[in-house]
Order: sequence, then structure tokens, then C-alpha cells
Amino acid sequence: TIAKLLHKLCRVYEDSGDKTMEMSTARRALDAYLEVYLNQDLPKTLDPQICLIIGELYLKLGDLKNAKAYFFKVKSQRDAPPALRNHADNRLMDIREMEGKT
Repeated sequence: TIAKLLHKLCRVYEDSGDKTMEMSTARRALDAYLEVYLNQDLPKTLDPQICLIIGELYLKLGDLKNAKAYFFKVKSQRDAPPALRNHADNRLMDIREMEGKT
């Protein structure tokens, strides 16, 4: 619940244009999601959703390596919904483009 609220708050700061608070809240949301993902026994059906959110938060914070790792987890899960696998695949392509520009 805390992770979800922090993630929503991050979007509020993004919408308001407060980049400092957006990034700070994104970091806190990421830490909360990682805590849940790594330490809680979650249903298998939630795994791709949480990995996708973690990947998005890593991407927002500029950590392309970890973002790729979590998007790849979603893409490689056969039981993940096709829409989530496609989203992860698109984000992996976006990251490859970003890496090519640097």
C-alpha cells in the first residue's frame, strides 16, 4: 500500500512540475516496491506487474541497467499477460535507443 501511494504521489509531483520532489518520491516508491518484491511472498500473478513498475521507476531515475533487468523479467515470463510483455519489450527497445545516443 505504501509503495502504491508513493508511486501515485510521484505522479502528482510530476504533474505539478516539482522535479526534485518527483525524483525523491520515485526513489522512495522504488525502495518500497523492492522491499515488497524481494521480501514478501506474493501471488505469481502480481510478479509481472510489480516488475514492470520497478522497471519504470528505475528508468525514471536513470538506472538503465536495472530497468532493463526488470523489463526483461516481465518479457521472459510466459504466464505474464501479453499487454505487459509487449510494454516491457517496447521499454527495452526505448532503452536500447537511449544507450545508442550516449
